Amino acid sequence: MGRLRCIGVRPEHLLTCFAAHHHEQSTYGATGEAAIIPFGTQFALQLELTRLLPLQSLISKAAESVIDQVRDLQKSGSDAVTELDLVKIFGHNRINPNLARSFRTVVSKSSSTPLCEGISLDTRLGPTVRRALASKEEPYFRMVIQCSFLTSALQTPQIATALHQSFERIAAEAPRDSPLLEIPSEESLFGVLRSCQEQTCEFKWDHLMLAVARTLGLDDGAIFDELPPSILNGLLYMLPIVSSLPEDRLIIIEGFGAISLIIVWAYHILDISVLVKRSTNEGSRETRFGSDSPNLIIEYTNPPASITLLATSKDNTKEVLFHLEPDHDEKAIDSVFKYPALGYGKKVFKSLTIEQSAIEEEMTLLICAHCIAVSRYLRMLPQDTFEDGQIPCIGEIGDEQYQTKESDLKKSISILYISEQRVLEAAMFIFGDRSLTRSNVDQFLNTYHWPLAPSTPPPSRVEAIFRQNKEASEFNWYTLCQLGRYLSVLILAFAHVHDLEACAHLPLLYKYEVLCDHHLTKQLLTWDGKTALGIHESSWVEAVALLMIGHKEKVETTNNRVSLLSDRG
Repeated sequence: MGRLRCIGVRPEHLLTCFAAHHHEQSTYGATGEAAIIPFGTQFALQLELTRLLPLQSLISKAAESVIDQVRDLQKSGSDAVTELDLVKIFGHNRINPNLARSFRTVVSKSSSTPLCEGISLDTRLGPTVRRALASKEEPYFRMVIQCSFLTSALQTPQIATALHQSFERIAAEAPRDSPLLEIPSEESLFGVLRSCQEQTCEFKWDHLMLAVARTLGLDDGAIFDELPPSILNGLLYMLPIVSSLPEDRLIIIEGFGAISLIIVWAYHILDISVLVKRSTNEGSRETRFGSDSPNLIIEYTNPPASITLLATSKDNTKEVLFHLEPDHDEKAIDSVFKYPALGYGKKVFKSLTIEQSAIEEEMTLLICAHCIAVSRYLRMLPQDTFEDGQIPCIGEIGDEQYQTKESDLKKSISILYISEQRVLEAAMFIFGDRSLTRSNVDQFLNTYHWPLAPSTPPPSRVEAIFRQNKEASEFNWYTLCQLGRYLSVLILAFAHVHDLEACAHLPLLYKYEVLCDHHLTKQLLTWDGKTALGIHESSWVEAVALLMIGHKEKVETTNNRVSLLSDRG
């Protein structure tokens, strides 16, 4: 046996000894002391070691290729074993050949977009997609295209959680000696899903989702619906069965939610015919997707939701094979549909199904006034004062004297100046309305009593409209106040953007409620118009990032400082 001996290492030297039975000479000198070998000869030692124990005889070329592939996957955040686990679920489905061709064409393109001097955004095939596009890897392609779609429509961390729970259920029901007992971790599932998402983001799935909603006569809000994990779980295992046995298997989904997502998945991706039944003011309405007899029937009704797999026969008899319903404590998977930043506020108002344009006009002016009022009371604090979700109490302001008992905090407070004209321009941008004038905004700024909360009466015109519909007034005013606080935080963040037009297409999550976690939003809930409002240097980045990504989970940052952030985190 060889023997490796190490004796103290200096930075510029490698001190080592290697002796072998078949070598008469060693690295020991005449005195028997270990020789000092310059660091530059380490490569020569490695070469010598390779000659003694040639790895080529131990590792085949095929194995080297596999190892390289695994290493590339790890670098991209994916995991080879977990990808195989997901292939076992998604790889059975047959993909619509027309969509498959379009998908391959789009995701295989590479490009380079300059961001600033010395930095560019390069898009090219990642290891997961590269393998999926290989001619002999059809099951991997099926997995990638479906994961790409699901992550474009739903929150990736929540999909990973739902898949992990699905694997756990399978393992719990499987025999002890079954290979299905292996459960991929939630972290590894998230890594694979995120890799599929990042490497295929050039394909725009939302166009198909919107097209389906409009075919059904629904507004854009139809694609915002959440999806219960139990329905996702049912679709994962029922869709491939129906795809393989189209003549004697049928899926029936009852409930209200994620209808566009389900139709795009079943019809556009898997080429399964779908029939949608729903009630309207004009009576019942049926819409077909596909010319064949439907293998998936969606009965668009009120909750609770359920999914059922049936066996059918030629005499039209049906037998229930599997039936799934959401658990009472089951949390639905959130949608990630996004609006462009330009006109975001107007889009959000429409999603609230508020038909009165007068309400939108009044609330737009009220929110602008709220932003300007808030900007006068913002004070910069050290970021560490917000640790663990704590919001420091500054107190009321009078002649810039802070009534705070914490002297150290008092010393660290600094006044934040925001141009009110910039605030107004940011509001015009977010609402997509260039007709906003300072004089109209000042009417609210000088007369309305804050906070913008349900406890404060609405503006007179809004109150007059609510009198006509007393049942909806309380709910609508609560919703409008909530929206007003969230949009105020967003507008103040965009007031710090120098080139607003360059951000026109910045994608922001339609679900503005994610801003409820922002520290300024929490302060505005009880703000009296007199108390100072504390923020820190990352407050505005956090606000925009929350609406770009839609969650705080698994977002990689360094020392809480973000310089570049994609809309996927």
